[in-house]
Amino acid sequence: QIVDLKTEQCFNVGLGSQLSSEKLSVLRWLLSETFEPENLGTESFLEKKRKEGLEKVIVEVGPRLSFTTAWSANAVSICQACGLTEVNRLERSRRYLLYTNGELQEHQISEFAAMVHDRMTECVYTQKLTSFETSVVPEEFYYIPVMEKGRKALEEINLEMGFAFDDQDLEYYTKLFREDIKRDPT
Repeated sequence: QIVDLKTEQCFNVGLGSQLSSEKLSVLRWLLSETFEPENLGTESFLEKKRKEGLEKVIVEVGPRLSFTTAWSANAVSICQACGLTEVNRLERSRRYLLYTNGELQEHQISEFAAMVHDRMTECVYTQKLTSFETSVVPEEFYYIPVMEKGRKALEEINLEMGFAFDDQDLEYYTKLFREDIKRDPT
């Protein structure tokens, strides 16, 4: 059972190259003056917090790594205007420190995480970020032979990919690609 909760924001900075000590000072100034100056540090404040007789769990959620947020785009523009050309991405995540009476089960942690983030745009960070790189390799694209096979090609890819096209969709896309665009879709 969760008996108390503390939170903090975490700034994850993507750099093209190392910052000089002067530029690091500018970045610290930007982040501390914009947010709570007394709560800016290079390490998590939550890691050090303890409560007698209680277990603790930290859950971190933030933007999906495969997408740069609008907030990051604005933050990077501000950094670059301040001469921090090395900064190529800056994202905010939220960290939750949960104090509990006993050890939480994995499903309980997952249920909590589901309540505090938008799974369409955010994800749970199971470990501290060291990079914005993802290990996801996009599939190679290929052509669907609508020009050669017509509607049959779309029916096959519909089953294979689970598009849930109905008859009207299949007719529409067959006509669109064969007669209007005159090329195979990818």
